Amino acid sequence: VENAVITAENLMARPLPTNYVGVLFEDAVWFAGTNFGTHIAIRPRYDVDDGIFEADLPSIIAHEVAHYYWRGNADWVDEGMADFMASTIENRRDGKSIGVTNPPCPSAKNIADLEGLDFRSAFSCNYSLGERLFFAMYRALGESAFWNGARDLYDMSHVDTPNDGRNGTPINISHVRDAFGGESESAATVISRWYDGTEAHDLSGMDTSAPNPRFSEVNGEIERAYVSLGRDEPETREFSAGYDNYHVVLNLEYSYEISDGQRTVPLKIVEFYEDGLEFRRKTSTITAWSWSTEGTARFYIGSRSFGSQWATGRYWVYVYEGENKLAEATYEVVP
Repeated sequence: VENAVITAENLMARPLPTNYVGVLFEDAVWFAGTNFGTHIAIRPRYDVDDGIFEADLPSIIAHEVAHYYWRGNADWVDEGMADFMASTIENRRDGKSIGVTNPPCPSAKNIADLEGLDFRSAFSCNYSLGERLFFAMYRALGESAFWNGARDLYDMSHVDTPNDGRNGTPINISHVRDAFGGESESAATVISRWYDGTEAHDLSGMDTSAPNPRFSEVNGEIERAYVSLGRDEPETREFSAGYDNYHVVLNLEYSYEISDGQRTVPLKIVEFYEDGLEFRRKTSTITAWSWSTEGTARFYIGSRSFGSQWATGRYWVYVYEGENKLAEATYEVVP
C-alpha cells in the first residue's frame, strides 16, 4: 500500500487526495476490490500466501489506490486510468512490462459503442477498452507527454462547471482530447482508433517473423503447435463466442535427443488479439528425459474474464525460448 501511494503521487505530481488509506479484507464487494473513498475493500481470497491469488494483490491494491485520483468520471476513464496506473506502479515496483492487463472486450470494439450499451451487461469492458486507449496514448506520446496530459486531465476534473449543481467536472472524451492534445496527429489517431473506431489498429507490435522450431538446449524442436477445445481433443481453428468452457488449450508436440538425466527448457507464451495488443503472457517449461525422445505439452490459453462470451475475432499465440520464437498458433472466435 505504501509503495502504491508513493508511486501514484510521483506519477501524478499531485498529493493523494486523502490523508488515510485503509484496506479491509471482507466479502463486501463483487469485484476483486473497490475503493469506497473512506477505505479500500478487497475480497478475502486475496489475503493469502498461496502463490496464486496473492500474486494479484499488489495490482489490485495499486488499482484501488489509483481510484483516489480517478473517480466520478466516465466509467472507462476511471477504470482505464486506474488499470494503466496500476500497470505502471507494478512496473516501478518489480519491473513488469507496462501494458494492457485485460482481455479483449466481447461487447464492443470501441468506447463509443460501449457507451451505448446496458450498464450492467457491459461494465467490465470499461476496464478493457479504457486501458487500451490510455496505453495506446502512452505509446504514441511517450512517458513525459503522457503523464503531463494525465495530470491536466485530473486537474480538469476539479474545475467546477457553472450551474450544474455539483462539485468538479465529470471527465469524458472531450476532456481527454483537450488534455492529451487531440489536435496532434498522434493523439487524434489514438482517439479515432479506440473511441470512435474509425482508425485501423496498429499491428506493428506483433511478431510476424517465421518460427524457428529448434530448441537450443536439448537437440530437438517443436514438431507441431495447435489449439484444441480441451486436453486430448482434435485441432480446432475456430469456435463460437458462446463457448462456455475455460479449457482452450495450446498443444505443443515436440521431439528431442539427450544422452542422460533430464533438462528443462524455459518457455514464454504470449497471446495477442487482432487489435495488435498483447493481453496475456506467462512462463512455463518443457522437460526432456533421456529415456524418451518426444512429448506433448499443453497450456490453457485465452480468457473469459468478461462473462460467458469471448470477444469475436482472430487470436495469435507465440511461444518463445529466450528471444527465439519457437512456434505460433492462431484461432478465430466467431459469433
